[in-house]
Amino acid sequence: MYFTALGADGRAGVFRIGAQGGGGAAEIAAGPPLVAPLGIATSADGGRVFVADPGAGDPALDDAGALFAIDLPGGAVAPIDGGAGLRAGGLEVARGADNEERIIFSGRDRDDGQPGVFSLPARGGEVSALAKGSPLVDPSGIAVAGRGDVFVCDALASPDKTATIFRIEDGFVSPFATGLHVGTPCGIALTRDDAALLVLTRDPTRGADEVVWIEVASGARSATAAGAPGHDEPGGLHRARGADVFAFVDHRAQERGSVFLLRR
Repeated sequence: MYFTALGADGRAGVFRIGAQGGGGAAEIAAGPPLVAPLGIATSADGGRVFVADPGAGDPALDDAGALFAIDLPGGAVAPIDGGAGLRAGGLEVARGADNEERIIFSGRDRDDGQPGVFSLPARGGEVSALAKGSPLVDPSGIAVAGRGDVFVCDALASPDKTATIFRIEDGFVSPFATGLHVGTPCGIALTRDDAALLVLTRDPTRGADEVVWIEVASGARSATAAGAPGHDEPGGLHRARGADVFAFVDHRAQERGSVFLLRR
């Protein structure tokens, strides 16, 4: 599993740990040009990790974030052409209609500052907007279905301060789920068959993490407790490439934060 964190020396970076745990995490890349890496996803072949870092970037673009590719296992970090200045946060990797691997990410338009969900070839190139502006306010976590629909979590889109999950289909944005208490960054992921969307949330009654399962077809919900009381700073949620096994973090667990696995 790959995740973003602060190392023992205080440098922000990308780290790896085996699915069975134990032995401690191994550093893949840490320190400049990484500043505050947030979103993370792997390429289809597992040969690269893509990272969204909203704190990095070119001073000429007001340090408004950058997207990076990290080669595995060596850890060489390179900016992705076209990914700077977009305040990229959450991201996912998917294949487009042309079978080209693309990075789908949340951020803000470089020119007008509007929040949105964007697409960029993984090799770099021209950014295109999948959706931009209202009703999106502060989009973060991303999940992409096999047929191309995009689900995005927005923690500020509701006036009651709860999160809304929007569904983007052919450029049309519609609310999919509301009233969710999420962490930072908001974590969402689809099951392999796209039948259910998982949302990493806080249970305000228990004061602990939980995972809400939402059936895509019906909207029906169920919840799985995912942490002890006091573990209430969840962030990120990702599915393994070949199985319905999910990883997430809690920033407060065991005082310095922990990575957790959830198996369906």
